[in-house]
Amino acid sequence: FGEEVLMIGSPMSDASTLTQGIISHPKRDPAMLLNSKHRYIHTDAAGYMGSSGGGLFRKEDGKCIGIVVMRNPSYSSMYAIRLVDIEDESKDYIVLSD
Repeated sequence: FGEEVLMIGSPMSDASTLTQGIISHPKRDPAMLLNSKHRYIHTDAAGYMGSSGGGLFRKEDGKCIGIVVMRNPSYSSMYAIRLVDIEDESKDYIVLSD
């Protein structure tokens, strides 16, 4: 909670933008996705339509911690799937050859 983050997006097809915010909750289960198996990083970093797909990075070290996937327009908050969840789930789909 309270960790500073940076978010990269391309709202409304503009050039890439960078916004700053904090993590409001690291493992939020948004009411709009009650049946989702994922927990989302909830941030107050400013984002608009088109920001989805951009990275969410820790400001401290620049490490990518999530991919922005949705916006809650009622509260001007953004949600990102945790990168650790993407890595875990992708193991089911990615086959590495020798």
